Parts: sequence; C-alpha cells; structure tokens
Amino acid sequence: SLAGSGQMTPSKSPVDIAALFAALEFETASEAAARGLRLQFRSSDAWVETDALILTQILRNYLSNALRHARSRILVAVRKREGLLRIEVWDDGPGIPGDQHAAIFEAFYQIGNPQRDPARGRGLGLAIVAGMARVLDAPQGLCSRPGQGSVFHISLPGADAPEPRLATGEVAQPPSLSPSPSPSPSPSPSLAGTRMEEGLNVLVIEDDANLRTVTGDLLARWGARPCGAADGETALDMVRSGYRPDAVVSDLRLSGELDGAQAIRLIRLECGRDLPALIVTGAADAVPEAARMGIALMKKPLLPGRLKAWLQTVAV
Repeated sequence: SLAGSGQMTPSKSPVDIAALFAALEFETASEAAARGLRLQFRSSDAWVETDALILTQILRNYLSNALRHARSRILVAVRKREGLLRIEVWDDGPGIPGDQHAAIFEAFYQIGNPQRDPARGRGLGLAIVAGMARVLDAPQGLCSRPGQGSVFHISLPGADAPEPRLATGEVAQPPSLSPSPSPSPSPSPSLAGTRMEEGLNVLVIEDDANLRTVTGDLLARWGARPCGAADGETALDMVRSGYRPDAVVSDLRLSGELDGAQAIRLIRLECGRDLPALIVTGAADAVPEAARMGIALMKKPLLPGRLKAWLQTVAV
C-alpha cells in the first residue's frame, strides 16, 4: 500500500503549476460537466519543488473526492501561506464534522456510507493521499464545516522556473504528467525536433464546449495550433472552406448526424490523404471500425501523457 508505506522515493524538481492545472482540467472537465458541476482552475505562474507524479496523484484523489461530494461547484487554486505555496481543492458539498477530520485520512474510513456500498468507493483515496504527502514531506489536510463544503490542501516549497537551455533553444519542462509508469516507454517531456515546433494543425472535434476548450489549451501549450469544431458537419465545412489539419482528435459520439469515425473518413477524402486521426471514446463497439480505418483509439478519460505520446508519433 502507498498509504504509510514510506517506500516511495520522490524525484523532486521544479513543477509548473499552470501546466499541472491544465493537465488536471483536461482529465476532469468531462466528468464534472456530466455531473452538472462548475469546475474552475485558478491558474498561477508559480512553480513548486516536488515530485510531479506524486503531486499529480494527490490532486487527482482530491478531485475525485470533490467530484463525488460537490453540489454545484469545484475550485482548484494556489496561494501563499506561511512561506509555502498551498494548493487547495474546494467543493461546496455537505462538509465534514470537525471530530472526523483526522479519521477520514485513515484507510477504509468513509462518511455517509455505513452499508459499505462499493459503488461509492472503498475509503482508500484520502489514506493514500496522506501516505504520499508524508513521502513528499508536505503538510496536507482539510478545512471543513457541515453544510459549508470542504477545502483539501497540500503545501509545497516554491521554486524558480528552469532557465532556458541555450545549447538547444529549448525551455526546460517539468517532469511528465503521465500516469504511473507502464511497460511501454514514457514519452520524452519535450516535443522538440518534431513538427509541433512549427505549429502542428490539430483539428479537435468535441461537442462538450468546455472539454473542447481545455483540449485546445493543452495542445497550444505543447506548441500545436488547435482548431475546434462542435460536430462532424462543422469540421467538414471548415475543411471544405480551405482549412487543412495535420491531425484530427475526435470524440466518437457527437451531437450531429456524423459520428467521429464518419467525420474523419469524409475529412480524409476532402484532404486527399489518410490524416493521422485519434478517436476518444468509452464505447467498445468503436474498436472494429477504428481498426479498419487505421484510426488510433483511446478510452475515456484520456490522460494528457497518452495524448502527447500519440502526437509525438504523428508529428515527425
């Protein structure tokens, strides 16, 4: 278990809060919208000294907790406090009584789930947070009152942004925000040496306006030139009007008559070539169609590291 194991060894370096928030918003915007929640990230140009992967997992757990309990709004923000930078995840849920504040960070402890319904989780998320925060030697906790919501927080030392690497012209990047290591090789943190440097034109087809914006912001941060469309028909009209994408990223289920696979097929015909294309979906029945058309397929939620790795393969 991560909670309290103390066996993890952090690899600390400067982490860009703005980039971290953009990645987390990309991951959670769709679920928040599906739950009818307003999700807001109040970004910052600050940097912190920490292990990027461990911090990302801590904030994912905070956000998962907020998504379960918020009634209408979640806010993620950072502020200076007692010489440290404190990252806070606010929700307007039912709140937690003061005598239970310490207990909720214990393994298997849950509030409001006396029947131990597994659909409501198993009470491990916050215990894992406590263990990982100890590994980082980072103070964490919460402020909450019944009926007024909760604020979960973690405090970290500030850091200076890395200096540009003059020999290559690249700006140093924070460690990858990909999920935990997998058997496949991790993407390099930079897209230097690919067409991303020149501004890869990426067409994003997504009917969720918030997710479309978040995806575009993340692509732009990596050096691409994103262009969004709310449905397949709009995307096709853009191409017929002269827009030429270098790659297409599309949801499968769209609000118009065309689904993502159909839109990609027509866009490829209009462009006269097999454009690199990626479909993001939770529908298993999309697999045969995507394979037949040579379209990459990724399941929701799409993590930033996976999208970035795919872009690296098409942007050479």
